Amino acid sequence: MPLSLRWILLLAFLLRSTIFGAAYFSLRDSTTFYAKDTWSYLQPTIEWLQVGTYTTHGEPELFRTPGYAVFLGFGLQFGQVELITILLQILLSCLTTYLIYRLALEMLNDERPALWSALAYSLESLSIIACSWLLSETLYVALLAIALFALLRFLNGRSYFQLILATLSFTAAVYVRPIGYFLPLVLTIAMLLWSVAKRDWQLVKPALLLCMLSFVLLGAWQIRNYRQTGYTGFSVAMTYNLYFHQIATIEAHQQRRPFYEVLDEIGFYDHEKYLAKHPEQRSWTLAERYEFMQREGLSAVWRAPRIFTQSYLRGLAIALFDPGAVEYSRLFRRYPRSGRLLNTMVGEGVTAVVYNIITQQPWLFALSAILGLWLILLYALALLGLHRQPFSLPLFLLLTTAIYHLALSGGTWASGRFRMPLMMVVCILAGTGFSKAIPKLTQRIANRLHHNR
Repeated sequence: MPLSLRWILLLAFLLRSTIFGAAYFSLRDSTTFYAKDTWSYLQPTIEWLQVGTYTTHGEPELFRTPGYAVFLGFGLQFGQVELITILLQILLSCLTTYLIYRLALEMLNDERPALWSALAYSLESLSIIACSWLLSETLYVALLAIALFALLRFLNGRSYFQLILATLSFTAAVYVRPIGYFLPLVLTIAMLLWSVAKRDWQLVKPALLLCMLSFVLLGAWQIRNYRQTGYTGFSVAMTYNLYFHQIATIEAHQQRRPFYEVLDEIGFYDHEKYLAKHPEQRSWTLAERYEFMQREGLSAVWRAPRIFTQSYLRGLAIALFDPGAVEYSRLFRRYPRSGRLLNTMVGEGVTAVVYNIITQQPWLFALSAILGLWLILLYALALLGLHRQPFSLPLFLLLTTAIYHLALSGGTWASGRFRMPLMMVVCILAGTGFSKAIPKLTQRIANRLHHNR
């Protein structure tokens, strides 16, 4: 049966709905959809709805930006935050599947590889399970897909409506997850480099407009932060993680202690523990505390560059190759929510992780093997598609987006879910590779059958 976009989207919907339904009806407990970070999104949303201020326990919220809070607000308003949010996320993931088809079509102008790209994403394991998390990844990826699609439509048609839509979508994505804060700037630089290399000076004006308008819209939140706390940044998330994770990495390495034990000891999970170690900061403002963390975090990197590099590279390995089996197991309560088996890699390496999984949870090893083989197949097909694909500006921008997100995924805070933006590009290239491989494979099989006759 020939590929059909309608059936691919139906498959995407059924897979995501089935995982959600199976978890809900087998456990009858909506808290199974909560991750460790979920309440850090819910608490400011609840206070925003109740008192009209975006705060956490009465203090201005600087860690979580308001994009996902608005999204959670729909479910909270109707008293069904888990059901409504997850259903919306399933629809958004199906929309992303459709947009991957359209992105591939814009880049390749060929429907067959575009359909294979959509099929690859519909089967992508992390995009399936992410719909059942009360976390921001699915919304972020959907907004990123909208932004990239609008940007590619602009490049093909030079409609400024598409450029404005791309800018608004990029900005909305950053309000959901601050990791995308510098992406408009990076894409602007990529477009300017392309314009210089190809002498296409018509790209200069829209590239600069994309960058300037994005930072004007993002600056509004920074003004809010400054007025309420004196903090001039967009979000303290990166500063917070850099400080605690880098300090804990160094101390764990020097003292030969478990990383997460040190992380807990210095106050990552409990702010009172942090203040007990730094009592002078009780009288400091929030801005002063986070400025201290930023200075100390960067200083720790310069003091121990080798340790930082090792943990960063191991984090990249987790982001790239964590097959997602642990996330499925957590959803069905077969693995503790606070389990850190994969993060053993940070302190003990890959061998320790594999040994622990095989000896302690063989069923998890089997699931990891299945999902891991699928992930490796996607990467292999993507490399084949990249090898056969003529280099173009749309491809350059998609690769830039993927590399940007991958580069920011390293370190001890790394997780497999951090590669979700990368997987959009991987699936587009994998669809291209698969469409190229199928005719050759079919021809080889036909030749062998003919030879055997």
